[in-house]
Amino acid sequence: MDHDLGEGSEFDGCEAKFYSGLISGVLKVKNGERYKCPFCRSERKGYCKIGGLLRHALIVAGASIDSSEKATHGALVKHLKNTIGKSSEPQSQQASMEPRLPDNRGISEKQQQAHRRSQVIIDKYQKLRSELDSKINEHDVKTKQPDDLSARSDCDRRSTEEAKQMNAMKSKHLKMAMLEQERAEENVLKRLEEQVGALDVRKHMPDGEGSKSKKEIDRLSKELKEKEKELDEMQSRTNHLIVKDKESNDMLTKAREELKTGFLDLSTSGRAHIGIKVVGQLDLKLFLNACRQRPSKGDAELRAAELCSKWQAQIYNSNWDPIKVVQVDGKEPERIIEDDAELRELKEEYGQEVYAAVTKALLEIDEYNGSGRYCVRPYGRCGISRRTEGRR
Repeated sequence: MDHDLGEGSEFDGCEAKFYSGLISGVLKVKNGERYKCPFCRSERKGYCKIGGLLRHALIVAGASIDSSEKATHGALVKHLKNTIGKSSEPQSQQASMEPRLPDNRGISEKQQQAHRRSQVIIDKYQKLRSELDSKINEHDVKTKQPDDLSARSDCDRRSTEEAKQMNAMKSKHLKMAMLEQERAEENVLKRLEEQVGALDVRKHMPDGEGSKSKKEIDRLSKELKEKEKELDEMQSRTNHLIVKDKESNDMLTKAREELKTGFLDLSTSGRAHIGIKVVGQLDLKLFLNACRQRPSKGDAELRAAELCSKWQAQIYNSNWDPIKVVQVDGKEPERIIEDDAELRELKEEYGQEVYAAVTKALLEIDEYNGSGRYCVRPYGRCGISRRTEGRR
């Protein structure tokens, strides 16, 4: 707006008004042989010679961005130039009587030098103002950076709290499972002791008891072997739970260390390395590719969305359980997918890739949260597939 005013008729009218005030004497400039700017306060510019006041007016009129200052000091420049011209007329007349051409040239050169010095000062002022604006912009950018870092730190702190809560729930479930396992083992051992005692008693009975006692002994022996086998399986499951609990604790410890490292990286470089992966979630793109490869009636994208939503709900359904835990040659139990009719139909109709994605998501969510079958978000280093959250 100031620029438009400086170039328009309004600016010219404002300058003319101040110039009229200077000519009429309403605005005082001269006090004896000394001059003073009537538009600046005394502490900014005191009395000086006419040349010094002219330099001051030229600098302000050329460098100021305020339209009123441009107008007032522009009028002062015009008035001072006219004053200098009038005051030099008697000297010109005297010079015509007594020629002193070298002095006139000296005055002109001094005026040019003063103008050049004024222009240098104006250029320096504009350069300093440009540098100041640049520093202000840099300060604004640096002021915003702590806010961004603070927001990221808050996000990571929330992630840490969620990790602690999930680990507490996992530990509680493991402890409850181990207590149930111990009670079951105690009951089995108690029954085994009772049956072993009864078997020993029958073995010491006289032979006259007949074949009925022998059949009873055989039955008890067979039942004893079955119970021993059941006890071995329970013991294996207990050991498996203990191993998983230790693995979960180790993973949680590593996760805490990686969170600390992520916070350190965030404070030093502004880059976070802790990420969240959604476990048990299907990828819509796989279903879309499968539907496009098998043309049929209807929109492929709509069919893919419906199919993905259907199988996502099926995965979260805890009543649907095609997973079987088996143990081969005394090794750690493994989870496998049984021959399920729905999965078999999915594989035949949409191919191996979709079938593999569904079974993988099912095994993952069963591993993390087999009892509830809801979506979980384990934590880990970004770009690394290794998980840092314990299994549910």
